Amino acid sequence: GQSSTSLSRGEAQRVKLATLVGTALASAGQKRRQAPTLVVLDEPDRGLHPEDTERLLRSLDALVSSGHTLLAISHHRHLWAAADYRTEVREGRTRRDPALDFARLSQPVPERPAAAPSDAIRLRGVTTQTLQDLEVEIPRRALTVIAGVSGSGKSSLAFGTLAAESERRFAESLPFHVRRHLRRLPAPSLASASGLSPTLVLRQGSAAPLGARSTLATQTELGPLLRLIASRAGRSEGVPTTLSAAHFSPDGTLGACPSCEGRGSVERCDPSLLVTHPERSLLEGALSGTRPGAFFGEPEGQHLATLAAAWSALCPGAALTSPWDTLSAEAQRVALEGAGQRVFEVTWRYRRGAREGEHELSGTWDGFAALVEREARLRATRKNAALWREPLALVPCEACAGERLRPEARAVRVGQRSLPELLALPLGELLRWAESGAPGEEEPALTALLPELRERLTDLADLGLGHLSLNRRSATLSGGELQRSRLASVLRGGLTGLTLVLDEPGAGLHARDLQTLSQRLRSLVEQGNTVVAVSHRPALIRAADHVLELGPGAGAAGGQLIASGTPSEVLAGETPTARALRAPLEPGSPPALRGEGISIRGASRHHLQLDLQLPSAGFVAVSGVSGSGKSTLVF
Repeated sequence: GQSSTSLSRGEAQRVKLATLVGTALASAGQKRRQAPTLVVLDEPDRGLHPEDTERLLRSLDALVSSGHTLLAISHHRHLWAAADYRTEVREGRTRRDPALDFARLSQPVPERPAAAPSDAIRLRGVTTQTLQDLEVEIPRRALTVIAGVSGSGKSSLAFGTLAAESERRFAESLPFHVRRHLRRLPAPSLASASGLSPTLVLRQGSAAPLGARSTLATQTELGPLLRLIASRAGRSEGVPTTLSAAHFSPDGTLGACPSCEGRGSVERCDPSLLVTHPERSLLEGALSGTRPGAFFGEPEGQHLATLAAAWSALCPGAALTSPWDTLSAEAQRVALEGAGQRVFEVTWRYRRGAREGEHELSGTWDGFAALVEREARLRATRKNAALWREPLALVPCEACAGERLRPEARAVRVGQRSLPELLALPLGELLRWAESGAPGEEEPALTALLPELRERLTDLADLGLGHLSLNRRSATLSGGELQRSRLASVLRGGLTGLTLVLDEPGAGLHARDLQTLSQRLRSLVEQGNTVVAVSHRPALIRAADHVLELGPGAGAAGGQLIASGTPSEVLAGETPTARALRAPLEPGSPPALRGEGISIRGASRHHLQLDLQLPSAGFVAVSGVSGSGKSTLVF
């Protein structure tokens, strides 16, 4: 039942040959002669073990005995020896029945000693960007940190040269039609490179635009695992679910909430973004700060005329000439949310250039919010679509409460928690749920799947990501968080022989978490990989096997290799890094604070729950362990 398209060329040829042999043998058995045939073979021994070659020769002899003529291209010495006639083609000429020394052909090929693996990556004559004819050696199967003052050329060496040259050489091995579709780094400038291996680059931020649907569950590939757990071990009203894993995916039609198409949020008109000048009246341009506001708030337009008719009937006293912030709450509500299906008689006095007149019409007033949302959808594929979306903001979907799934999938629970609830847990808490024996662990599916879930969550927690939840949008992750989430995938991959290039892997990590990060990088080295990291963090520099320091200054004053060796050797020198790490910390005396300061009350974004008073006219440092909410508070 194997598909013929999956056969190799040699296998496909031998299938045809077997058919011909079978026909010949059948004819011989029936004592009827088959018409002689010229059979042309292209390396019939291709892919055959030596023991199978004898069977092939017996089949070829059977064809010859049946009167067929066989013409075969072959490099196999056994076929040469078995042939009745041999012709050698050389430089476009043929030589008839060349003499062959079969004794020499039977001698075994002498073994060559295995080449010793390169012990270092060597880059010579590197002049990429501001680098000044560098010659560096990076030990293989070791952790190397590239240090130096800002602008000294660290990224130019790590990413612009090492990673770019490895990528270029890999791309050259691919066919042109594949190569032309690859996203390529700029070509480096160097004289030579040796000892390179396949290279994986993890930089701060995103190497490619992140989709609007992408979450941490997407980045870490934990989403499919949890969906499988829900489909195999989930229960709805105490009954095992019959839903498949696809029913728990918000990215497919089986599972996605139809109202928000699985996004978990919808775009709604935000009054604060639409009414850009509340001190003005609608006629004076209260909505004029955005494209849709100016369009629907045109003084001589049909929409303001319809609103005036609705106000006249529902909100006596409201007028288009009144400043927006002086209107009653009910008048503002009608203007924004509409008046339902009630029909109003409208007198529209229009003006278009030199043309003006009066038009009577009947219609409903849908409200500015509905008008803006509708127009944004109509213009979604146009070049200026972003301008028409300016007054819109994302709000949780009312139908699925932001959980992205259909009701039947949201009703399924593993123990006491639904899949959206599990995705909303911080990773550290989700790990405790998995470690403490998730309710229903007696289910065979949980027994099989929970160990893998625990292992993956442990990797993420060890990399300082335990505060994040799997439903966190990828676009809201910091560059360091995004890089470490990808690093967790590499740790789980079990690959060996790679060169891994990292960009400040300790960025955003508290000192407490750096030791764990160093241990994880060390485990990659123990698997036979080479790790190269650009870093300023003293803990990572001291944990390295080898340190390269570039400098001594930035730009044209840098680009030189000023130190190379073990951390103790480099830090014992007089380079900028060595001097900075030896200098004692001397906190300054805080100045007298002036002014009332900045008051923050009820901050509750993500997992913040705090009130805070910040001084003014001073330098304020915000610290805390990774995930404590520093970025959420400040940014």
